[in-house]
Amino acid sequence: MKRLLLVSVFLLIGCSFAIPMLPDGFGEAAVFSRYSSGNPPRPEVPVYSFVQGPDTLHTNYFDYMIGGYNNLALRAVPEMHGGGYFAAFHARDTMAGTRRVLWAFISANGGLSALGEITETNIAEGYPALALDPVSGKPLYAWHANCDDDSEFEVMFAYDRMLNGIPGDITAPVPIIDNPVTVLTTDDNEFLWPEIAIGPSPNSGMRRVYVAAKNFSGHSIDNNPCESVILAYADFNTAMLEAGNELAWNYCTVPLLDAWNHDPAIWRRPFLSLSTDAIGNVYLIGNHAAYNADNQSMDEDDLDLFVCSNFAEGSWSYHSFDSDLPCWNPVYDPYWPDGYFVDEEGSAYQDMDLMFKIKNSGHFNAVLDQRGRIHAIGLWALSTTIDNSYFPNLHSVKSYYVNPAEDSMIVRDIYPRGHPENVAYPHFIPWDNEPPWAEVDSWEFIDGEASPVMQTIFPFPHWDKTLSIDAMMFHYNHLKLSHV
Repeated sequence: MKRLLLVSVFLLIGCSFAIPMLPDGFGEAAVFSRYSSGNPPRPEVPVYSFVQGPDTLHTNYFDYMIGGYNNLALRAVPEMHGGGYFAAFHARDTMAGTRRVLWAFISANGGLSALGEITETNIAEGYPALALDPVSGKPLYAWHANCDDDSEFEVMFAYDRMLNGIPGDITAPVPIIDNPVTVLTTDDNEFLWPEIAIGPSPNSGMRRVYVAAKNFSGHSIDNNPCESVILAYADFNTAMLEAGNELAWNYCTVPLLDAWNHDPAIWRRPFLSLSTDAIGNVYLIGNHAAYNADNQSMDEDDLDLFVCSNFAEGSWSYHSFDSDLPCWNPVYDPYWPDGYFVDEEGSAYQDMDLMFKIKNSGHFNAVLDQRGRIHAIGLWALSTTIDNSYFPNLHSVKSYYVNPAEDSMIVRDIYPRGHPENVAYPHFIPWDNEPPWAEVDSWEFIDGEASPVMQTIFPFPHWDKTLSIDAMMFHYNHLKLSHV
């Protein structure tokens, strides 16, 4: 389907490179309630406005994610470097064309100033990542493409010399991760979907660029995917960029993630985003799901933070937290005490069987605030503890941040938001948004049957739940954070 890429919609949708292997128990709840009357009422849309109106960038026949999974496709250029925006995305010019990676520069007044392909070779490319050097304002790019004689993709790198402030003088692409890669006992690891970040360097007068890529190959139960991470890093300064120098790359992996990828008894699938701070810490933050050999969900902490405190040259520490938020089962009728949410046998879940839990949150990014806390974003859905199902109409958008110094994690509502006076359940409860608390706000009656009125959202760009072999929500979630 033909699409026009617009500046104001760069951060909307995402989907995975390959169909995931999901355990048998992973999925939506078989029934929504005892008596389902369709989608309950939705909350009002928040007030919003566009800083920059839509502007056509490029015709695109690749109806898929615009850029990388876990980084921003659009970066603001600091005013000290002239302002404006750089963008990196992939597109297909015709329905039968080759998917290519492209860059664009949008001037400070909002108009498209320059656009082009990052490389000159007509091969399949995808999932570009973009970072701006904070000192020179020059953009650095990473993406994946197959650039040699084997069947695996490589992670490629290039940057824009931007001599005299003019964009488009991009260096020849260099493979910085040449797949396959040997990790522990396996030699078929293929690291893809890069993301990029820039931080300080331990070497005076330099900055350090980091490119993280995720493992397409799994070596756990049934070789299910387990996206362990390889990190390539190199030092540079402005003179090197303007001279077009090739950077000297070093590499590391995260030992615990390598162990997850090779665990014969437990399948863990992590989803992580890269970030750095001003003192040399490197962070990977996100979430994971865990299953035993019987495809049963394991009850373990599922929010993750990996930290290397020495410019990716030292050991990695691991911080984990539980995403579960308490809930309760509303009665389905003001005159009948049974719970509204029931299992496949029609028995009401106990309050302890229900919680809000992070789900369908593989495509996101991470940012740091001025206090050194690492923020990420995700979707929480009403879930059950006893059969690993969840209720797809009851997602909500939340952010979470970790303070590594205190080893603490806080989850906050983004949309919809819980009522601040509801002390017992401060997070959003779809059927309890006004006092008295811990009671159903109201019921609707259809054909003599009652059900609680709920505020619901469905934060996905496609409504067909059967899309992508019934894994639409796994593929088409896409949430991003920005900061100034």
